[in-house]
Amino acid sequence: MISMIRILPLAVLLLAGSADTTLSQDAPPQPIGQFLSVRSPIDDSVIGRVRKVAQDLAIRTEKESKPSVLVLELAPGNSPIHQVQGLASLLSSARLSRVRTVAWIPKSVTGLTAVVALSCNEIVMHPDANLGDISRGEPLDEASRQFVQTLVEKRRNAKVNWPLARGMLDRNAEVIRATVTGEDKTVKSRVVGPGELQLIQKSNPKAVIEVSRIKDSDDLGLFSGEQARRLDILVTQTAETRSDVAAIYGLPARAMKEEKSSKGETIARLIKIDGPIEPMLHRFFNQQLARAISEKATVIIFEIDSPGGLLTLAETMANDIAALEERGIHTVAWIPREAISGAAIVALGCDDIYMHSEARIGDAAPIEMKEGMAFERAPEKVLSYTREVLRTLAEKKGRPPGLAEAMADKDLKVFRVVNPQTGEIQFKTEAELHAAKQEFGDRQLVAETREDNLLTVNGRQAHELQLAEPPVSGMEELKQRLGIPRAVELRAIERTWVDNVASMLSGGGSAFMLFFFGSILIYLELHTQVGLCGIGSAVCFTLFFWARWGGTAGWLELALFLLGLALIAIEIFLIPGFGVFGISGGLLVFIALVMASETMTGSPSFQGLQKFGAPTATLMGSLLTVIAVAAVISHYLPQLPLLRRIVLEPPGAGELAFDPQLVGSPDPTGLLNADHGLVGQVGGAISVLRPAGKAKIGDELVDVVSDGPFINPGTAIEVVRVEGNRVFVRETHETS
Repeated sequence: MISMIRILPLAVLLLAGSADTTLSQDAPPQPIGQFLSVRSPIDDSVIGRVRKVAQDLAIRTEKESKPSVLVLELAPGNSPIHQVQGLASLLSSARLSRVRTVAWIPKSVTGLTAVVALSCNEIVMHPDANLGDISRGEPLDEASRQFVQTLVEKRRNAKVNWPLARGMLDRNAEVIRATVTGEDKTVKSRVVGPGELQLIQKSNPKAVIEVSRIKDSDDLGLFSGEQARRLDILVTQTAETRSDVAAIYGLPARAMKEEKSSKGETIARLIKIDGPIEPMLHRFFNQQLARAISEKATVIIFEIDSPGGLLTLAETMANDIAALEERGIHTVAWIPREAISGAAIVALGCDDIYMHSEARIGDAAPIEMKEGMAFERAPEKVLSYTREVLRTLAEKKGRPPGLAEAMADKDLKVFRVVNPQTGEIQFKTEAELHAAKQEFGDRQLVAETREDNLLTVNGRQAHELQLAEPPVSGMEELKQRLGIPRAVELRAIERTWVDNVASMLSGGGSAFMLFFFGSILIYLELHTQVGLCGIGSAVCFTLFFWARWGGTAGWLELALFLLGLALIAIEIFLIPGFGVFGISGGLLVFIALVMASETMTGSPSFQGLQKFGAPTATLMGSLLTVIAVAAVISHYLPQLPLLRRIVLEPPGAGELAFDPQLVGSPDPTGLLNADHGLVGQVGGAISVLRPAGKAKIGDELVDVVSDGPFINPGTAIEVVRVEGNRVFVRETHETS
């Protein structure tokens, strides 16, 4: 007896434990869901957004074997009938049969938008909100009316039938509730119209039929949430807030957070990243990205078809794309064929990745080129850096970091596990599992991360591994998934010959040559003064800025360059002196050219300034070359056959012999020099000296140059020095 008493509590405990286990096993899984606001008027972008979210839920339902709920919060307003039909047809289609659609009506909805609510499986309304009056007093055409009838007769919502919908369409229609008590005492309640009521009465002559009016003729056919709930029509439940709706369907709080969408008009731009990632492509990318930003793009699609390229450029491009999130720009990677190596890194910087089912992404291991053009795996420190880049991008965009790292590390293993708290499927590395504060139970190795294998997957596998969205077949389907209206034509911005020329001219070698020829042509212009060399120099510097405009060059660099040229011109033509203007102008020109060759990103730092080292060295080398060539030109220029006729030089002996005006001149070179005997003589200014002008010294009219400020006419001047054929004067108080 004592033994039985001792055994009984143990049996009870075991039974309770068994019951708990059974209950936990039989408990239904938490549904997956998403709230989505449907604004009015409904257009292609709204339909596309609903389609994208609904299809994603359908795919997750099939993959995770969980129920899914799509809650559409309908906003007041009216919409075109064809758009309403498009959205209603989507919601009632067979491909969304596994997604439970719910229309949430927090505020009164009338007009054609109410048809969208009728196409959902269930309707939840705020008690004070109204739904109905679909025609708003204007009768619908027969085709639209037939569409609504066909939609309702699918009986997706058991609380809605055609007589009720007809009453919401037609203000003259009556809606009646007929409660039929048969001979066997069974009670059935139906919502009918007058015609259906007569048929019921004829087919059930011995039944007791109670009739109550739901809607009289001439009523609006508008029902509040409270009224609908009381009449047991239209609505499944009433709710005050979104949280109440989520609680009704057991949805997690994150389901109430809607996917990011652009407000207002969708401005989409398509940029094509095609071929190896190298400096020319990077410069093209920068130019087109700046153009898209300046055009206020809300969505930028990067069509990537590339085998990869330079790691540093790929990382920079990926980070630039990822940073667009701060501007509110939605970025999308579209991979129709492949995004390998560095191209995969670029794709991971986008908010969403869409791939063709057979496209490939992955294999981002860094390699180095050795002697003999042989490729080898990069050292461990480069691999570690690449892994960190991939992990950071994946974490920022909500993708499994371990799988991103496995693209670069052939020995990294990633496991598929189920989160015991949420039931979500996750992908984690061994290190991440050890660091986790919870047990994940069974784990399954992801086949693509087997030993000695770099993760490379196609579009279907990428979606299964949570790296990409469900595959799309082409650009049109991608536009639908992104909610981009069909009328919007996306043209790929590809490199033209102009872009190729600009890219070629923006390189370091081209900068060297443009600066060299631009400077040397100025030097030649000062010697020849024919104008052609000056035009050539202007063309060189124009090409220098044009090739970099919108990338590293902008209005600031151009303004500094022009200011420098202005200071140099002042030094030469207006204020001859000890060179303050000339030196300042030269420095400004040089600084402007360096700034136009590189861009400082972020806050000023030593690492940031290091980026200017290469362009500074290039321009310094070009400047030294200019000085050396100028020295050679100054010595040999007068002897060159093509230039001797346009270079200013003293007349030779042969020219003197045939020129009557020069016959008898003892020293022909002296014709180009002013009389040094003028030094110390006093005269008067005939014209304004700013700084050059005319002055009368003795009985002669002499071309002079002010050696200081401007001098007004009639002012006494004194010759202070003579240089070649230039006579320099200063204002004096002496009189001639």
